[in-house]
Amino acid sequence: MPKSGASQMHTHLQASLGFDIYYGNIERTRQGARFYAQRNNGRNYFNDYLDIHQMLGLTIQIGNAHIIVHLTPIKDLEIMIMDEKLNKNFYKALHLVLQTFVDDLKEYSFSFGMFLPPMNESSANGHQMPVVWRLVFRNPVTNLRSDMNGLDLYTVYIQRTYNV
Repeated sequence: MPKSGASQMHTHLQASLGFDIYYGNIERTRQGARFYAQRNNGRNYFNDYLDIHQMLGLTIQIGNAHIIVHLTPIKDLEIMIMDEKLNKNFYKALHLVLQTFVDDLKEYSFSFGMFLPPMNESSANGHQMPVVWRLVFRNPVTNLRSDMNGLDLYTVYIQRTYNV
């Protein structure tokens, strides 16, 4: 079997819990949002990000939850959901996206990542994070080779080195 191929289809779930900071891509986004607020009179990066996508017609709103077709996806078919907190409308949006991928697009192989606002962060500095959920299509489940993993996409990229 080719490197990284699995002998059977299966799921993975990774979780992380920290006190003061995230790691990898999530923390980089958080720090970038802070910097954005400092450079833009306290404006919230996530609100501005959402506004741009709304102006371009790339969102679907369900209550305060927003499904976003990502302008700069990290891979094909990346979809985002943002909301201030986890609530009924967030879960409705999540269900709609997953149902669309599976029932309408017949895409059964995907990875997603989700992060919640830090419990000790306030909106006083203009950088409060929303709940963010991101999903990308993966190679078909019948492929023997792995194309990537959720950790590479949404948390920390693991550099692979090869000895020649």
